[in-house]
Parts: sequence; structure tokens; C-alpha cells
Amino acid sequence: MYHLKFMYKMKKILALSIATIGMIACGNDDSTTMEEQTVAFETLAKGNDLDLYDNLNQNLNLIISNDNEFENFVTTTSFNTSNFPTVNYYSSKVIVLLGKLSQTGSNYEISNITETSEHIMINLTETYNDATVMSKPYHIVKINQTSKPILFN
Repeated sequence: MYHLKFMYKMKKILALSIATIGMIACGNDDSTTMEEQTVAFETLAKGNDLDLYDNLNQNLNLIISNDNEFENFVTTTSFNTSNFPTVNYYSSKVIVLLGKLSQTGSNYEISNITETSEHIMINLTETYNDATVMSKPYHIVKINQTSKPILFN
């Protein structure tokens, strides 16, 4: 009799163990996959400034993560910071787009920012006008601090 009760308990434990392992194995692991999500950003400065930087013959994209990097950007480009807000780099990063000198009145800006489980993607738009107008467009935005790699598209 004792032997039958023991076997019954063992079958019950084995069945519960198999069921638990099956549920764990078949569960959805959301930590490894993440659908693309839109990332909010705040425009800090946007415009067109022929005096902003010299000798730039290609578009330039920068990621600024601290005050020293921002000061280096200001010194290198002669960017006017009189209307620029203070940025807390513990909670934010600054993304800078500098468009090359153009004779067509071009516009170079961030169209949107997306995030996946692996990276942040900065999606850019560059447009040209038919007019002959010298331009050096720029777009500077702030996003939440992240440790993920930031890519430009």
C-alpha cells in the first residue's frame, strides 16, 4: 500500500514538473525582442546659418553626451548659445545635424527617431529647393539618455 501511495505522489510531482518546464519553455521572452517604437525628441535649435562653421563639405552628425563635448562643439562651430537652453546630460543626450554648404537652400533635419531592443535610429531628411540660395542648415534636438548605440539613417 505504501509503495502505491509513493508511486502516485511521484507521478504527480513528475507531471507538475513537466507542465512547469513546458510553460517556461513556451513562454514569450519579451526581453530579447522589441518592436520598433517612436522616440520623443525636443528641438533645441533649428535654422540656417552661413557663419556657423567653415569648410564643411559634407553633412555632419554629432552625439553630445556631456558639457565638455558641447563646449567643444560651440568652439569648433562658433554656435551662438545665447538662446540655447541648459541641458542636463545625466538625463539627456543632444543630437546635432549640420548640413553642408548648399547653393539650393537645402534643409537637413531629423524626421523621426525610433528605438529597437538593439539601438536608437535617427532618421534624417534632406531636401533641396529650386532657388539659388546659399544655406548651411542645422537641427539640434534633445532625447532621453540612453546606453544604446545611436545610428543615423
